[in-house]
Amino acid sequence: MVVFIVLSVVGLLVVTGGYAGLAYTNKISRKYIPVKAKVVYAKRHKSTYKGRARYYYEVRVTYRIKTGSYETVLDSSSPSMKMGDYLTIHYNPDKPDDIVAIKVAKGQWKTVIRMGFIFIISSCALGYFVLNYLGLPIR
Repeated sequence: MVVFIVLSVVGLLVVTGGYAGLAYTNKISRKYIPVKAKVVYAKRHKSTYKGRARYYYEVRVTYRIKTGSYETVLDSSSPSMKMGDYLTIHYNPDKPDDIVAIKVAKGQWKTVIRMGFIFIISSCALGYFVLNYLGLPIR
């Protein structure tokens, strides 16, 4: 029984972290200034860790603002981004090379929240079926 409670708490922490990340992204979207950017480099890289292949996507964008043109790596990227694509990014007016793709970041945080809810629901369902199978009372 304790295992299922712990798993549910872990799921709740994941959901809470997802909402905190989403709130932070919303805060950034109000402070940072939106601008169109062009993807100038998009490549999937492979690395190996403990014998397992891991993939990450490096996406570089260029954008022009009043103080000049910038090219920088996009932290929140998607495998669907291709060279030549345009997207809206938000840049920090105090540090113009600090950028966020708000739409992509929000999508990633929403995925974290969904995963947390799935974790909670599946741990509760598993607990219910295990207790039912063992013939223990469900309170």
